[in-house]
Amino acid sequence: MTYAYTKSISEDFPSQKIHSGVLKSVIEALELSSATIQCINTDDDVCSIVFDVEPSSGDKTSVDGVVAAHTGNAPLVVTWHASSVLTDSEQTVTAIDPDWEEVGGAVTTPDFFTSNVSACKGRVVGMVKANGAGAKLRLKEGVSSPSGGYSVPDTEGGWMEMQWFAPDAPTAGTHQYTLEGQLPVSGATELKVKYVAVSLLEFS
Repeated sequence: MTYAYTKSISEDFPSQKIHSGVLKSVIEALELSSATIQCINTDDDVCSIVFDVEPSSGDKTSVDGVVAAHTGNAPLVVTWHASSVLTDSEQTVTAIDPDWEEVGGAVTTPDFFTSNVSACKGRVVGMVKANGAGAKLRLKEGVSSPSGGYSVPDTEGGWMEMQWFAPDAPTAGTHQYTLEGQLPVSGATELKVKYVAVSLLEFS
């Protein structure tokens, strides 16, 4: 028995259009831990993302991020260039909104691997634990605050795999890339991460 995760084409997709092949490929690249995508069906304004079973709340959050970034354009070629470890040990976040706390990082030079850094994204993977909703993670280049981040789902105090894309392309030069976390004013009181790495992916 399959499960259809439905989204509105006119409301959930930024260009009000989809390319089923591209969307399916990007969701497959997430390597979701709880479900496997089967196909994508459309009917008028409804896009049904069909899985073998219902995905976890965390995996649905990851799919929502893909939907929010989907342009509906023709297939892309995704090239992997490099990976950096942000933290291999367990780290605990204690900072509360509006403060952010550093929990890992790396120094690298994106344009050493490709001259087309504006077409690149950082894909963050690792393990996360939260005991409520509202916690956040973000990847920061240098001192510049990113335009967005990852909303951590309630993992009910257990470890869960996470996969998300940093919202902004890197820039040329050597930079420190910092993984930061934040607890909400109310909601989750625990946020931990471990085994986190980021990959430099080029989309062309």
